[in-house]
Amino acid sequence: MRFPLMAALQALAARPEVPTVHGADAIQDRLTSSSRRAREELALYPADYGQGFLDPSFAATMLEESRWLLSHGFVLREVYAHRLWSQPAPVRQHLLAESAAGAEQRLAPVPTRLSVLDRRLVIVATDPENWADSAVLSEDPGVVALAMRLFEDAWRTSRSMQEKEDAQERRLLVLRALAAGDSDTAIARRLDISVRTLARVIAALQEELGASTRFQLAIRAQQTGLLDAA
Repeated sequence: MRFPLMAALQALAARPEVPTVHGADAIQDRLTSSSRRAREELALYPADYGQGFLDPSFAATMLEESRWLLSHGFVLREVYAHRLWSQPAPVRQHLLAESAAGAEQRLAPVPTRLSVLDRRLVIVATDPENWADSAVLSEDPGVVALAMRLFEDAWRTSRSMQEKEDAQERRLLVLRALAAGDSDTAIARRLDISVRTLARVIAALQEELGASTRFQLAIRAQQTGLLDAA
């Protein structure tokens, strides 16, 4: 298992006496109310969490809540799944706006949706593959300790938003150049990298966007809004 701590955490959290909240709205309501009484949140967000930010109303509500908390001295440390950065521009814009408000954000592989409030209350999805279905809430010291280790492991191996932004800019240059029909030699020269390095960048983009050819890569980039990114 890629995240061995995840299995241990879920085993502890799945005990019958641990309260469970069902449904994305109920989970978010409980998290919001708990956050208002806390001073710190450590959070992990899986890749598909970003889809919610495509809803302008949801994105505005979440950003307003984050800004309110941060303006009142709340400490917010977040690790988002790398793949959120490949989602449409509104997702990245939301993350950058939250960062500008004072949130500390990083990018790393993330196993599930998880929040630790004041290092005493854990809210974690019962199913990593369907994190919005239900979540458990626990103040058990063992659960809290495992959740903290899971978060800190992700934080330690993460990259900053700026690092990802720089890499994203290079990816955009490659995608736009491919869409324009530029040759590999011309693209590599523009980026000051070797043609071999460029080939690895293109291969990684094809894998990330699920494209088997360069033509498909350009189409997928257009469909996901990457070519329209600022």
